[in-house]
Amino acid sequence: MPTGPDSGVSGHVNQVYLIVLLGSIALAGAADIVFDAPTTWRDPHLLLEGGVLAFCIASAAWLGRGWMRERRSLERLQESLASHQNDTVRRQIGRGYVGWPV
Repeated sequence: MPTGPDSGVSGHVNQVYLIVLLGSIALAGAADIVFDAPTTWRDPHLLLEGGVLAFCIASAAWLGRGWMRERRSLERLQESLASHQNDTVRRQIGRGYVGWPV
């Protein structure tokens, strides 16, 4: 697996770290709510923790949608590039030269 700057590997690793971070925050918030054992759902601390949990879940969903959209866009771009390269080679063959390295 290539690991250069154009390989996308470092971007994938950063995505994994961000997912782990958001998941950890959500789990810690849920554990805090359970350990606090609030007597009413109107408890300010419970409302704050609920907001943090909602923010983490919404952020993860929003980022996931963006990553999937960008992945599809990149796939379409790669298909377009491959098609363009094939057309270029066909034109060169039609003109009688290919320019392949020997």
